[in-house]
Parts: sequence; structure tokens; C-alpha cells
Amino acid sequence: MIEFADMATFVAAVETSSISQAALRLGVVKSVASRRIRNLEQVLGVALLDRAGNRIRPTEVGAVYYAKCARILEAIESAHEFVNGHNNVLGGRLRLSVSSALLSAVLAPLLAEFAQIHPSLTLDVEADDLRPDFQVGGYDVAFREGRQPDSGLLTRSFNAVPFVLCASSDYLDVRGRPQHPADLDGHDGLFYTHEGSGSFWTLLAEGEPRAFRVRERLRSTCRIQLAHAARAGLGLLLTPRYVVEAALADGSLQPVLVDFMPSAEKIVVVYPESRRHSKKVQALIEFLGSRLHGVPAVSLPGMASPT
Repeated sequence: MIEFADMATFVAAVETSSISQAALRLGVVKSVASRRIRNLEQVLGVALLDRAGNRIRPTEVGAVYYAKCARILEAIESAHEFVNGHNNVLGGRLRLSVSSALLSAVLAPLLAEFAQIHPSLTLDVEADDLRPDFQVGGYDVAFREGRQPDSGLLTRSFNAVPFVLCASSDYLDVRGRPQHPADLDGHDGLFYTHEGSGSFWTLLAEGEPRAFRVRERLRSTCRIQLAHAARAGLGLLLTPRYVVEAALADGSLQPVLVDFMPSAEKIVVVYPESRRHSKKVQALIEFLGSRLHGVPAVSLPGMASPT
């Protein structure tokens, strides 16, 4: 007999190309995930996965079966949501991908509040600064800062996130305070990897966005690490203001070139077409839209929070 749990495990294995990752997504141990897939193959009498090499992939018949299983599971989830919505109860699991600094600085307390409002709903949150892969990650919704690439996903924007260029007073005392973006060529920069690979920052000059070269001192996928590096005096940092609001308030970081900052970017929620009518996704979006009137500061370890 084929169980829905077996189908869900097979779908997760195909989407993650890994039985271990499928088990992690479903919250079971690897042996359970492997047993479910073997059971499915035994009942059907065919091999669904090609296990040769480091990553698994569906066989020809497995690829067709995967597509049908995915539609069945989506229909089941939709049916559950309909019943829960009819009873005004949100239940099941809601899987989110959120950039790490945005989660720490802004969304963590709001998601906790949302979870309290909906006690039957399980939030599964992954802090990840990479571009979200909805198929591999199995996400229902993702949150990022700034304009997102056109990928056929649905998007909704919340309030704007201003950027700030800042450095420690020690750094500025030694290297000097830039008066114009052209002065950046003689300075060290701390770069966020996911905003590009070049050693340039785009600032406004004479009212127009222009790229200015900066010496690359450190590059990281973690905005919070970059904030610590700036506080330690390693260089200038261009970052969303909420990441360093506390450090700006206590003076451990100082803003520079305030009149040349680029346009503020928005907090963006991204989700696939299949989640357009999901009551869970729409409830979360509406909740956050009602709460995100301002962006609170992040208090980094060793940095005083504003009072």
C-alpha cells in the first residue's frame, strides 16, 4: 500500500537530489526516508531513483511519477487549508527562507508573534542569504532585501530600507573621512558577496547613480559579520541601516557621505504561483504588512542597543 508519507519523501528526495536532505526537510532520520522510498519502489515494481554518483536523480519513469505526486500533494495541502480556513484555523507547516540579517534585525520578533496568533501552525524558518531555490528548499515563501531577479515568482514589497555607508572612528581617524564618492578609491571596503563580485559601490553623484571603486578588504555572505568587521576598524561598510542602527546610535560606527546614498530598497516577499491562494502564505503576508511600519534595530553581540 502506498502511503502519502512515502510520496512526500520521494518528492522531497527528487527536489533536493538527496535522501539526507529530504529527511531533514521532513523532520525524520535518513533511515526512515530511505525505507519509505524503498517501499514505494517495491509496491510499484520499478526503480524511481538513480542512485549512481554523489547525487540522486529520478529515472525516466520516476520523473513522470514525481510530477504527478507533486500535484497530488499540493491538492492535499490545498484541501487541508480549505478545511482549516473554513474553521478559521491555520494549521500545518509553513516553510520560510529569510536572509540572516533581516531575520535577526526585523522578522524574528514578528514571526514569533505570528506563531503565537496561530498555535496550530508550525513555522519552519531557514536563515539563508542565497537566492531562494523554491524547488530544492521546499519553501512556501522567502524574504529578501532589494530588487529580485525576474524569475516568474510572485512578489510583494514592504517598507523601504535605507542604506548607510559607515566606519569606526578609529578607521576614520587613521584613513580620513571621505568627502565625495571619488575619495573612496583610497579606502578599504567591506563587501556583501550577494550584491555582486566587483569592488565597486554605486552611490549618487550629481544626482545620478555612479559606480565608485573601493579596495576590497573583506568579503562575506553575512551582513552581521561585516558589521563587526566595520566596528573593528577594518574598513568602510555599505549596508542596510537596520543592520548597524544600534552601532550608529552608540557611536561605535559613524555615517559618511550621507548626501550620496543610493535610493532605499524594499523588503520583498517572494513566493511561487502555486502558493498564490495559500491561506497560510497570504495570512503571513498580510500580518507582516500590518506590522512593518518601521524597521527596528539589530543589537549585535558587543554592541549596545539604542535606548
